[in-house]
Amino acid sequence: MFCLTEHERKVLILLTAGLILGATIKYFNLYCAQAEHIAGAPVSATLININTASAQELAKLPGIGPASAKRIIDYRTNVLHFYSVEDLRHVKGVSQKAIDGAKPKIKFED
Repeated sequence: MFCLTEHERKVLILLTAGLILGATIKYFNLYCAQAEHIAGAPVSATLININTASAQELAKLPGIGPASAKRIIDYRTNVLHFYSVEDLRHVKGVSQKAIDGAKPKIKFED
């Protein structure tokens, strides 16, 4: 058996605690990265700016087809800049169901 002084035991305990803490942080970061990878791309990377998007981009939104995309562009060009998802209610032919489906995938910043 090893004969360690009290000071050496304290140092050994602190080093062991540091090693355990470092390993815990490393594996936690790996877990978070893996969970993000499983969940897909970050949400911000998939958001479509409704004030600058083309008709093709808008048509990719759930519940929004090519005709609705064209009406959205006409509305924002002629009437109003969109400030919230509720502004989409004023566009003819865009249903509440379409708005609810598109809501998590759109942004409004310029």
